[in-house]
Amino acid sequence: SMPLVGRWAMTVGGLRMPYARADGGLGQPFLAALRTEHVVVATISAAAWLIWGYGLTGGLIILALAGLLARGIAWLSWRLCRGMTGDVFGLINEVTEVAFLILVPAFLDRR
Repeated sequence: SMPLVGRWAMTVGGLRMPYARADGGLGQPFLAALRTEHVVVATISAAAWLIWGYGLTGGLIILALAGLLARGIAWLSWRLCRGMTGDVFGLINEVTEVAFLILVPAFLDRR
């Protein structure tokens, strides 16, 4: 579940964000191709898996917290560098995975 949450958070964080570097970079193709439909499909898939594993409330809490964290990092990146980079996508992935590892066992019972 942890890698799923990290990858899903990257789609949520990148939605409707500009790329920060004019000369391009490794994250630019991902960001250029990212559409709302991709985030919707990713969210439905992630929600189904997390709800199956952690119950309705647990799955939705995990998604909400990871989504807020991803959008917060994306907003901070926009404020500091006027967009996203591949490094920011990596940061979103790693931070949400670590948050998952710390918070999920502490607050949620697995079935």
